[in-house]
Amino acid sequence: MKKYIFNVIIILFAFTMYSCDDKVEPQPEGMLVSLLEVKNNPDKYINSYVRIENVQFIVADTSRVFNGTSSSGGGSRTLQDCQGNTLVVFTAFDSNFSNTKVPDGFGTFKGRVSKFGTTGQLNIISEKDFIALNGDRCNVVPPAVVIAGTRTDISVVRALFTSGVFTINTSIKIRGVVTSISGTGTNFNAQNLTMQDGTAGITVRFAAAHSYTEGDEIEVGLQTQDLSLFNGLLQATKGTTGIPLANSAKIGTAPIGFRTATIAEINSGLYESQLVLINGVSFPTANGTLTYSSNSGNVQISDGTNTTTFRSGSTTTWASTILPSGTNLSVKGIASVFNTTRQILPRKTSDLQ
Repeated sequence: MKKYIFNVIIILFAFTMYSCDDKVEPQPEGMLVSLLEVKNNPDKYINSYVRIENVQFIVADTSRVFNGTSSSGGGSRTLQDCQGNTLVVFTAFDSNFSNTKVPDGFGTFKGRVSKFGTTGQLNIISEKDFIALNGDRCNVVPPAVVIAGTRTDISVVRALFTSGVFTINTSIKIRGVVTSISGTGTNFNAQNLTMQDGTAGITVRFAAAHSYTEGDEIEVGLQTQDLSLFNGLLQATKGTTGIPLANSAKIGTAPIGFRTATIAEINSGLYESQLVLINGVSFPTANGTLTYSSNSGNVQISDGTNTTTFRSGSTTTWASTILPSGTNLSVKGIASVFNTTRQILPRKTSDLQ
């Protein structure tokens, strides 16, 4: 009888312990891994809930929300460690924290490992995953990265492409100065950049948002990467995914050169993906009311004989600026193409001279 009473007391005690109203649901700590472990071996950690310490979101993302759009395509943000290594963090548009501001602090981040194509990424499970990003940001000091391959002129690389998809099977790399400005408020996707050396320019498509900007001198390793056309524009990429960021490195800064070009030269495709300056032009449709976003952002410039498209996306910071009048204007931008239409892509308001 004594033993029976003792067991009943234990059961009642256990019931009292685990049925109280103020019970706190335990939160998983996550498997401790490094950012590079997830980036380089996503298959090893696929579907695992992980914890990464000493990281922060890139500066460009700290003024944004996690998604804030009606499309999953708007949900990629970039996590970074103090050595400059990066990893994509994805948030679906219909998540509870889609419109939450990306934290600008430093600390610990958690998430579930997934893949987009062959690229590893993290998916946020709840707002608890990023509340520990509340410390002072670290100064990113990239390690001395050596990009493998024989340095090759961009003009030589461009000449390798003939049609379809050309896969580069030799160990080569390109070095050049970044001429574009990418991200919100610009004409360039956060995964794209244009770079040029003394011979030519090329558009590079990365697998994730990059942090390079105009004036950065970078190297990009191209072995096993592809050359292909996207809407008529030659890109260095990898399939539909893009070149891994690990295939690139900033090696310094350098002056940004530009070509003084004519509209006829632009229309011939001579300086594709290079920064150009065109003098002595006008905007024929300028009437004191029309803006750079008129005609869906495709306004014409003319030298009196030839015309070409001056393209400004609807979200650029200058889209609502009124077109200037005059017949002796100068404009600057990246020579580009959309399908068969040659165009100039300004990078910032100072390109609109």
